[in-house]
Amino acid sequence: MTGQILDYSIQTNTGAISGDDGNRYTFNGGEWQESGAPRIGTRVDFAPEGNVATGIYSEMPSSAALPTPNAAAGYSAGVAEEAAIVDLVVASSWHRIGAYLLEHVLVVLTLGIGYLIWLVIVMAQGQTPGKQLMGVHVARLDGSTASWGLMFGRGFCKLLSGFIPFGIIISFIMMLADDQCRTIHDRMVSTVVVRNR
Repeated sequence: MTGQILDYSIQTNTGAISGDDGNRYTFNGGEWQESGAPRIGTRVDFAPEGNVATGIYSEMPSSAALPTPNAAAGYSAGVAEEAAIVDLVVASSWHRIGAYLLEHVLVVLTLGIGYLIWLVIVMAQGQTPGKQLMGVHVARLDGSTASWGLMFGRGFCKLLSGFIPFGIIISFIMMLADDQCRTIHDRMVSTVVVRNR
């Protein structure tokens, strides 16, 4: 049977496939027969066993993975990035606001030091302490969880956007107006905040 990968989590090494028969199948990353991690949107061949997909082989790459040799490459890549996050469960603006407020409360409650230790630990999971408590994490647009390095870069971009006149207000308005609740720093590093599965 053929289908399309809906989501995949590096943390749990599990994902889901939408079969061409209209059913949804779960899969374990150990069943992935191709090199590299599964990518959201990729068409695959698989053997269904109940509601579980086994022996998964890539049939053809998604449009996001195809090179665009013309001048519209940048535009096409942007469209592909936006399309990739459709199948993720995007965190609402209330989740993001809650996480933001929690960050400040946690800094006070842990006297800063405990917060920093906690931050170093959870950043490897694409989270900050506030995001961990709110049940959300930062992901790349292909659905994979943001690495520690990307989280650091995102934090640096967040700091930079704070130096833009009214940057925090602009970022807040962007988040409220955007379907994926993305802020300035999310767009700078191509990330989105999603709900934990």
